[in-house]
Amino acid sequence: MKSIPLNSLYAYWHVYAHEGIRAAARALEVSHSSVLRHVKELEMWFGSSLIETRPNSKALIFTQKGQQLGENLAKFFPPFESNLMKLKEEKHSNQVIISTTPSIASRWLMAKLPEFQKQYPNIEIHIRLDQKVESFKISEFDIAIRMGRGGWDEPYEQPLMDDCLIAVSNKQDLYQDKYDLLTASLIHDGDPEGSWHCWFENYFPEIFETVAGRKQSKSGPTYASSDLVIRAAMAGDGVALVREQLCRDELRQRILIDVFPDKHVHLKDAYWLVGAKPHHQSKATRLVWEWLLDNAS
Repeated sequence: MKSIPLNSLYAYWHVYAHEGIRAAARALEVSHSSVLRHVKELEMWFGSSLIETRPNSKALIFTQKGQQLGENLAKFFPPFESNLMKLKEEKHSNQVIISTTPSIASRWLMAKLPEFQKQYPNIEIHIRLDQKVESFKISEFDIAIRMGRGGWDEPYEQPLMDDCLIAVSNKQDLYQDKYDLLTASLIHDGDPEGSWHCWFENYFPEIFETVAGRKQSKSGPTYASSDLVIRAAMAGDGVALVREQLCRDELRQRILIDVFPDKHVHLKDAYWLVGAKPHHQSKATRLVWEWLLDNAS
């Protein structure tokens, strides 16, 4: 006897539960024809029709056997799926996947993880690096840490901390005056919120047009990563506008110098936590979420 077509049974349960081939296809995220093939395979296995075909009728009508099969599958699959999810949760209840950018991971998050592990040694943190803000898939992570202004199309988001933009260089005495920046090599961050335009508009609007209008050949390089911007400043490639949260160690060790200590651009809610709604989070995920909020500086 041919083995039971389990995939077809699962597809048919969705047809029965959603009362339609197209609705089942949408729920399964497959094509209409794929679901139809599963139904036909199941009918061949049973040797009889499960769905009636009536001319000029759009309504889905189950045969007696089709109705009986649907009722039995409806008793089996929901509790089966529920139990599987419980087993999955039990197996991974102590694991939390954090998705973030390389810059946030290397320059902020990694320094905090040892203290977390001391407090919660039974929780496993997995870091997943992803540079693209828009590539969110809740099924692939528990918590995402992102720069930006919020407003992502995800179930839940919460501001993590503020930040500020500061002009830094590895040369302490080279830039004593704002006009020194007219001839300086300005290192640019691809992050639109880290633009030099923003800084000049806030503090030196009278020379903003002069700097903004310079030819690109006289300006410094542009990097897609905040980490690379900071490294370029450390290497002496010019003056960089950086996020203070990401270069505190270099400032503390005087590897980088805050060129204009009284001229910082405040970025409110510069970093966000993104994830499932609190009541859908595991206990471990919720604990990590709250710990990050408590330990954000």
